[in-house]
Amino acid sequence: MANNYTNISFIVPCSEVAAETLIGAIETQEEAGDYGLSIHAELDDDGVWICHDESADIEQLVEILQEWLAEPEGRPKFVGFEFAQVCSKPRLNEFGGGAVVVTATSSSWTNTSEWLRAKVAETEAIYAKVAS
Repeated sequence: MANNYTNISFIVPCSEVAAETLIGAIETQEEAGDYGLSIHAELDDDGVWICHDESADIEQLVEILQEWLAEPEGRPKFVGFEFAQVCSKPRLNEFGGGAVVVTATSSSWTNTSEWLRAKVAETEAIYAKVAS
């Protein structure tokens, strides 16, 4: 049986006070059992280092970040990060990744599958014109 994982590792730039607030928000959600995050968040010289090497719940992390970004004191206007989706065995269509940009009121997502489909269609159209 294969296992699938979603890995993240990024820095959220912010003041030390805002960093403590974000770390506290993540820890509080985990303790309350509202989120199955198990995300590692620690103070870094540049803000908060957030990482997870197994199964990060990106959607729930985005919710926490949006709530945190709603209070602007010492916080950036947005947070952007990438994630990797991997599999413990070499299975077809089980590898990829993506990125998300989070603001206090929205999030914008992309993933490598969407990008690849779009680029393949674009390239097929170019070669179809050349062939005709």
